[in-house]
Amino acid sequence: MVRVSLKPNATSNYFTLLTWVNETLILACNDQEDFKKYVKDLIRYQATLLQHCLEEGRKRGIKSAALRNTKAATRAVLRHTEFIKTAIQSYLSIFLGSRVSSFAAGVELGILASISKQLVDQTASVLIEQSKGPIYEFFIKDIIGSKVRIPQYVMVGLFCIILIDRTNFNGFSQDLQLERAWREYYFQHSLAAFLDPQS
Repeated sequence: MVRVSLKPNATSNYFTLLTWVNETLILACNDQEDFKKYVKDLIRYQATLLQHCLEEGRKRGIKSAALRNTKAATRAVLRHTEFIKTAIQSYLSIFLGSRVSSFAAGVELGILASISKQLVDQTASVLIEQSKGPIYEFFIKDIIGSKVRIPQYVMVGLFCIILIDRTNFNGFSQDLQLERAWREYYFQHSLAAFLDPQS
């Protein structure tokens, strides 16, 4: 990673590495033993590389392609129902266990929640729903409660978490602390800036 960062075309190199990792993750799904052996390392690499691709100043095309590629890989993994529980547990243990940066975990949790809700088989969605408490706590303490400015792509991840099983903000009031934290952030940053595709 350090060597890649030093190169002038670092962003495209990050994206290339990300596509390789995502493809390897999909291929690992063909064998349950391989998946169990490599899934946590691959998820960690995926999250870190995706964060590099989404950092401010990156080209919009790279950001969009990185998100599309990662969503496709996540969807492919979650469609393997024979070990979906192992997959969800691996994702959550990495993202909630400080195995990657908080911002990297935030955007990946948003992807995981949104993809799980889109699948016909709702097993993944149910497992995410059961872990909503720790996920909310993570966003309160590690994202909204952080002392640094939160990248907009991470707030989009939070937005997806809020809508795990809702079509509006009503369900968000179930956790008043998270609701207050969101409202505070919302009023400090305009919704237009939050959704700005250029950032």
